[in-house]
Amino acid sequence: MRNVLVIESNAALLILYQEWLSLIGYYAHLADTMVDAEAMLDARQFHAVLFDIDTAGENGIHFLREFWLQFKIDGTKVAVISRDNALRDTCEAMGIPFFNKPIRMKDMENILGSLRYGNVRPTPTRPLPALA
Repeated sequence: MRNVLVIESNAALLILYQEWLSLIGYYAHLADTMVDAEAMLDARQFHAVLFDIDTAGENGIHFLREFWLQFKIDGTKVAVISRDNALRDTCEAMGIPFFNKPIRMKDMENILGSLRYGNVRPTPTRPLPALA
């Protein structure tokens, strides 16, 4: 069973995503803050990281920038699932797929399938956008 880190501040969504992931053959590790997520990333390697870019008011771009090299070295796939479209361009410039909430179980399966088989955008050759 593949390990997936889910970072989401909404407790109901964490439980829902955990159930969906279990049904499609993944084990979900749940974090409701970036601090919890960082501790989990320090403790183990994940197949994928799915997260809301704006978890509990925290800026996920800083999190991505901090762990981006580790994700690349480890082969960890990353996808953002969020209502906040303001950071879509930044994520896509980093080569990270961005999906709008709400999502369905089939969407979760498709997201992980696209990450698993490499059907995501390549790493960009242009510089990353500056933080606001």
